[in-house]
Amino acid sequence: MLGTAVLLFAMVAVSWIAWDSVPEIVTTREAAQQRDATEVPRWVILSAFPAAGVVITGLLMLAPRTERVLERRFDLRFGADSNVGKQRALDLTLVLVSGLLLALQILVALLFASAPIPVLPAVLAVLGPFLVALGAAMPAIGRAVSLPRSPQARRLVWAWAQAHRPGGRAMSALGLALLVAVPAAHTLVPQSGPAAVLVGGAAALSVLLPFAVMALSTVRTLLGADGEYGEYGTGTDSEGF
Repeated sequence: MLGTAVLLFAMVAVSWIAWDSVPEIVTTREAAQQRDATEVPRWVILSAFPAAGVVITGLLMLAPRTERVLERRFDLRFGADSNVGKQRALDLTLVLVSGLLLALQILVALLFASAPIPVLPAVLAVLGPFLVALGAAMPAIGRAVSLPRSPQARRLVWAWAQAHRPGGRAMSALGLALLVAVPAAHTLVPQSGPAAVLVGGAAALSVLLPFAVMALSTVRTLLGADGEYGEYGTGTDSEGF
């Protein structure tokens, strides 16, 4: 939680530092023949990411209470062997998401302060490290997946938890690929126009690829599983998971 608090404070500090450099009214979309320009107050631009960080942190902090309610209502069992792994996964998620929001906060502040930075390479440079770190954290997150007591539902959820390991590898590989693509995006891709939009959209959609890997891994595990797995779904083939 300390890391998350530091990152949230850093977001507020970025907003305070950038306040005088950002226009009081920011144009987020230029006017066209059939539409007016979209203008947003400065305080909205500079408070959006800190507010999102506070909301996400608050929602995740409510997770333990929500778990207890769901356990009673739907006969679920949460976590791995104890609350330690669950809390660790929560802390990892909060730090990673807060770090991403801080990076985006800095990028947005620079853009609306008219800093001469190329948008697409900057986005790739922010998204790449986030995906690498998220991929590294995926196994720990998978260990905290909740497992129902129902045998049928338990088998499916266990297979999905197992898929976090290959999904994490794919996520990290994608992040590295985006980082490698930063120089090419800076030199080869126009910073405006259809080509930049196409490449940016492709980069955003590529984030779905690791989840496709996880879905395929889940199906393969379900087809090959012998039904023997531990009390919390840490079966014999999940060592090091």
